[in-house]
Amino acid sequence: MDGVGQYMDRIRAILEMSLDWVSRAEAVPVAYAAEDRVPVNTRASPLLEFGLHTLGSESQLEVGGLQRESRAGDLCVLNAHFGNRGTPRKHWGFWCVSLDTRTCPDGALGLAPLLEVAPLRHPARVLAQFEEVGRVYKHGAETRGYRLKAEVLRLLAELYENCGYVSTPPVSSAACQAALDLMDEQQGDPDLNLPRLARAASLSVAQLCRVFQRDLGASPMKHLTRLRLERARDLLRKTTMNVGEVARAVGFNDPLHFSRAFRRHAGVPPSALRRGSVRRG
Repeated sequence: MDGVGQYMDRIRAILEMSLDWVSRAEAVPVAYAAEDRVPVNTRASPLLEFGLHTLGSESQLEVGGLQRESRAGDLCVLNAHFGNRGTPRKHWGFWCVSLDTRTCPDGALGLAPLLEVAPLRHPARVLAQFEEVGRVYKHGAETRGYRLKAEVLRLLAELYENCGYVSTPPVSSAACQAALDLMDEQQGDPDLNLPRLARAASLSVAQLCRVFQRDLGASPMKHLTRLRLERARDLLRKTTMNVGEVARAVGFNDPLHFSRAFRRHAGVPPSALRRGSVRRG
């Protein structure tokens, strides 16, 4: 078996073990569930972590003496028993769900550094499930424990079903990346549209839409909207800009349209994420 097959089998084995563990557990041991937009430096902790590199530049992951590079759309499976670090080349978004392994029957997970990275076939679908786990994790409803266990099981199953190499011709990958780079650079421009993205990718609009749907599971404009709303979430948390100013900064001319889109995306209105909100990092 080649190296690729070995680490793919390793990821699937960990996911299978995790599905069995969580399904049998009375309470799912979630220690953290949120998205980071800053470099990550996790102290040594008995954690098994499932991460999704959601956007931004290539990033360097480190666990013990292991190092791997991740890109947007990659699944990252790692432990924190030896600490771990994630350092983006420029900037990134990184969703993470951490499970406390002290109740896990497979003690081998913490005996050596663990770090595996693999692309996902439908990262947008996986992202939606990460976000659902995060929403349930933050809310203190009476049924939170049951709902959290159900959503974590759905996440692990989604990861298992989506884990694997995406068959992407090199030219298409370069074209898609060119459009993503333009989104990163000019996401605040309200006039950034499909024709401009297609020109940056040297593709027709129809070709660009097919490439994005295949590689990212979403249309170019839907992906751009998500980037804008994620940037808005950072501005709302870290600045004193009002909602209208944030809307304009991320490319929305209409604050009402922005507020509606943000609420659909984040599950809360923009005013709920003012500076001072409690978050990791």
